[in-house]
Amino acid sequence: MPRQRRPQSTASSDTNAVKDPDHPLYPDYVEHARRVVAGMKVAMNKQKVKTPSAVPILSPYILRARAIPILVSPWIHIETILKGGLIEISTIAEEDAGTLQLPEFYEEICAMMPGNFYDMLSYAYGLSPGSTEQFVLWLHESAVSARTDTTGQFKAAAHRYLPQAIDGALTEELLSLTDKSARGNAHPDFSRALIPHEDREIFDDDPSKYRAEVDNGERVNTEESWPSFVFADDVSYDPDDPVNGFGTGHVFKRFLNHELVGASGAGGVKPNGTRPSKSLSWNITDVNARIGAYIMAHAYVAMSGMSEFGPEDGEYSVQGLYDNVVKLLSVDDDWTRETLAQMTRDVPFINHGAKGKSLQPRRDKEGQQRRCPVELALEKRRAKQQTQNQAAHSHQLWGCGTGPTAANNRSSARGGASNSASRNASNNAASTSGHRSSSAQQNKQPSQAELPNVEDSEDDETPSGSIVRRRKRAGTDNGSESDSQERNDNQTIIRGLNYVDYTVPKTLKAARQRTVGLGTPRGEETQVSRRNGGHAAERDGNGTHGFKVPNLPSYFASNNPTSSAATGSRVLRNLPSRAASSRSQTPAAR
Repeated sequence: MPRQRRPQSTASSDTNAVKDPDHPLYPDYVEHARRVVAGMKVAMNKQKVKTPSAVPILSPYILRARAIPILVSPWIHIETILKGGLIEISTIAEEDAGTLQLPEFYEEICAMMPGNFYDMLSYAYGLSPGSTEQFVLWLHESAVSARTDTTGQFKAAAHRYLPQAIDGALTEELLSLTDKSARGNAHPDFSRALIPHEDREIFDDDPSKYRAEVDNGERVNTEESWPSFVFADDVSYDPDDPVNGFGTGHVFKRFLNHELVGASGAGGVKPNGTRPSKSLSWNITDVNARIGAYIMAHAYVAMSGMSEFGPEDGEYSVQGLYDNVVKLLSVDDDWTRETLAQMTRDVPFINHGAKGKSLQPRRDKEGQQRRCPVELALEKRRAKQQTQNQAAHSHQLWGCGTGPTAANNRSSARGGASNSASRNASNNAASTSGHRSSSAQQNKQPSQAELPNVEDSEDDETPSGSIVRRRKRAGTDNGSESDSQERNDNQTIIRGLNYVDYTVPKTLKAARQRTVGLGTPRGEETQVSRRNGGHAAERDGNGTHGFKVPNLPSYFASNNPTSSAATGSRVLRNLPSRAASSRSQTPAAR
């Protein structure tokens, strides 16, 4: 178990104390550390989460690590510092705590992280060294990513911030916005911003000559002099007070506003971004020495010919410039306090929240549990699926000949008045009476005498599980008994099968997909055998169709005049199609 730096914290008696163990401000850092280690192991599983910041308990630390370059230093290697400190803490004995030698910046990093980061990280390292080292690597990558983002943003905006007017133009056109070799001493405006403050008047007298001297090596600019862009254009160099007007340059002010409140507020105006500013996210309320030095170092890199952020630009030490600014603004005197206060006033919207955003981070709010929209969607989906399953079960109860036919349902709903009986005036009274009596007994299997009238029901109103074939209707002008007998011979009444179509597709694949009931094209005959459990291949007149037909009801064999009981098979004459039935009817019958 790691050495505890100080006794374990206890829960505060304050009612506003954080009670969520996943929150960085939870008083019991031991319990919080256990949960953080569990979150580390979840984040290491790439199949569960894409990025470590997606784990809620790790997100505050990883996001806060992005502020390390601006609040601590952009030059440090965070992974090396934190790992070295953890090893030192875990190996030293309790009685030798006074001799603990931590790496530089270790305690500064822990101090700017949320919660009791020092003790939490030490305890987590004792529980799982491997997971904690991976966690430290994620913090390092987050900090490097933030520094890289600042470099890229400053590089893209530098040419807009150089002119005195923010919407002004450069004295010479910039050959390339992406090629850094076109900046620095290669461009007069960039060169003037980077030269020493004491050489500004010399440069303005003859810019070409000054730039040539720099290229030839006659002039060597170093970090020993303050760059010109830090001072306002109307501030002349004073040998007796070389830092007079320090931090008043318009270029420096625009970069400072850009970093703290966003690009839209670089000119000192109200930002219009929808995301929280860095000053709000990182709780920056005032400009300090490290923030000012960070902005100056990045501004120099953005306007120079350096291809990437680094400590040196030829003879010029960018890291030396950073260290000099930190040292200058860390002196405890009136001039330093006034200078930093003026820098803070130059960022008028440093504490401004974004549109629609609260000034208080949501993470710090207690008692706000919001329901996940994914869970709500899944709940609705399960309820819908359950309803569909119940409907499908109800349809199955009506299928396979167990439920009433569509004609019976319609007759029951309409008080026994059959829709088809009203259209067939040529039917005799006995058939109509038998059809109507069947509507009163929906659960009773209709007799064969009733079947010719039952089949007249509409196909589109037939429920699943009942089959009613449409009978070819004859016109009233030639509706003789011989025609009626011929119609009865050419039709097949099938109940208890799922009806799909009158026609058979020309391909076996389509037939299997579309055919559930029985039916073939007009004029063709179907040979059905009871072999193989009542399912056999169908052969028509051309021998080209093949699909399986279910068993037929028992009453079908006696009703079909062409069945053969001796051979165990029967030949079925197929029903005429609906279109053919319509063509055979007279206008009066229609």
